[in-house]
Amino acid sequence: MSCKGKATVVSVALGLMLGGCGLSLPGSIDSGKSEAAPAFMVGAAAVPSPLPGPACLGGYSTNCGRRAEKEHDPLLATAIAFSNAAGGSFVLVKTTNVGFFAKYKNGEFGAYDVRRRIAQQAGIASDHIFVVSDHSHSAPDTIGIWGGVEDAFMQQHADAAVAAGEQAWMS
Repeated sequence: MSCKGKATVVSVALGLMLGGCGLSLPGSIDSGKSEAAPAFMVGAAAVPSPLPGPACLGGYSTNCGRRAEKEHDPLLATAIAFSNAAGGSFVLVKTTNVGFFAKYKNGEFGAYDVRRRIAQQAGIASDHIFVVSDHSHSAPDTIGIWGGVEDAFMQQHADAAVAAGEQAWMS
């Protein structure tokens, strides 16, 4: 697929996601109109979630067969937020980890909790907030299959995701 084709696919996907949140891209398939869509306000943020110490890495091995002793590249929670004058809103938060469950038994640090906390702080609907992971196999094991991480790191990671979402919304 050419770069132009990839850009079109991304534009269509983003247009569909934003359309469900009361936003539309100029010329996207969800607008259905020839006139330009309302202008966007866009914010972005990146918040570090540093490795607190040795941690099991997600992927490839079992029983903590791959362990990080120190951080090689920054572990970040990043976010981008869109809004328009008509009240549409959309926040996308990306975390650096192998996976991010909706809920965890040990605490309120799952994607659902992150969405709820951002929604409360920003005053937008939680179903307009999307939390994803980049599926990094060089980040701490937030799933628990390869040895897991301490709850304190999970809380720190969730707090960074919330802060990134809030900062993107406010910027």
